[in-house]
This record gives sequence, C-alpha cells and structure tokens, in this order.
Amino acid sequence: MTPLPGRRPIHTAYVGAHLFRARLAAEWGELALKTLADCAPDAAGLSAALDHQLDERVFARLQAKLRREPVEDLRIDFEDGFGNRSGQEEDGAARSAGAELAVGLARGSLPSFLGIRVKALEGARAARAGRTLELLVTSLVERSGGKLPAHFTVTLPKVATPEQVTALVRLYGEAGTPWIACYQPQLAGAVVVASHVTNHAIGEILSWTPPRDTL
Repeated sequence: MTPLPGRRPIHTAYVGAHLFRARLAAEWGELALKTLADCAPDAAGLSAALDHQLDERVFARLQAKLRREPVEDLRIDFEDGFGNRSGQEEDGAARSAGAELAVGLARGSLPSFLGIRVKALEGARAARAGRTLELLVTSLVERSGGKLPAHFTVTLPKVATPEQVTALVRLYGEAGTPWIACYQPQLAGAVVVASHVTNHAIGEILSWTPPRDTL
C-alpha cells in the first residue's frame, strides 16, 4: 500500500526482530478478525463489549480496515523486544529480517510505514547497533534490487548525547540511505541532515510529526 502524501500513521507496533516475517501484519489482521468474529460478531456485540454505541457502518469499516491495513507502522525491534541474545543470534535475526522485508516488498504485504529499532549507541552496544543496521539493509537490498520500503525508519532509543545522533546519521549514510532527516519538535518537523538526491536539500524542513507512542 502506497502512503498518501502528508499521511501520518496513528500507531506504531513493535515486534521482536526474531519474530518478524513478511506476512506478520496480515497475520495479526487475520487474528484480530477471528477474535472479533468470536467475541463481537456484529455492531451490537462490539458496542456491548466497549460500552459504547457503534452502528453497522462503523463496524463494517473496522472489518475492512483489519483486512486492508491492520498495522499502519511496524518497528522491527532489536532492543527491548529482542532481549539479551548472542551476537551470532542477532546477526542471524538481522539477515533474516532483511530477507523477509525483501519478500514483503515484492509481494506488497508490508505496512505503509515500517523500520527497525537498533540498540542504544552507548559503549559496546554502539558497534552492535551499527552491525545490525548494516546486515539488515545489506540483506534487504541484495534481494530487492537496491530498493528500500517507503518511509523506512530507524528508531534510536535512549539518546543521551548529540554525538549519538551524529553517529546514527553516519550509519545511515554507510547503509546507502538516499537522504536522512532528524525530527525536531521545536520546529514541528524533520530537518534534512544528509542527502544524496536532488529532491531533498540539507537544511530543508519537512512537515512531519511522529506518532505519539514513538516520542
């Protein structure tokens, strides 16, 4: 599904990187539809469950949304959601996630917005975060003909210093990302800090606000 210009996702779902697969969002939608059918098969049933009145039109739109796009923004998590695992395990999960992203990109089964969350860039974890990003992106572009999903995002957790943001920008550049923008809440937008394309200039402010649950 191609995101509409200026559209922002209303939620971000996180999944441990070891659990990610190309059809994951669709599988969650199918599970949600089954749960809805079992527990609240019509507008009246859902109204009772929520203690809020819904009509059949809204119920039909809910079902259609779960079939079409159950997850708007998905983050493949190599931090808290991944847990404490060996370097070898994380290498494998990064390569596997990249391969699954390529499959989803080819099939059109990925959410409109998605990306990964790497480990915090502190101490020895910084090298691990960089290796994970490199392995995932390499695995993806080798199978996708150099393509990245639209609105591909890297979430950096627990930022403590400006230098960590600079390091992430460098990692983005090494991974071959065409342009990079960092969100600045004071400007209510994202500032382009690196660019290898003509349609986005360094210093340009893009109108964008992240979903509330990613702040």
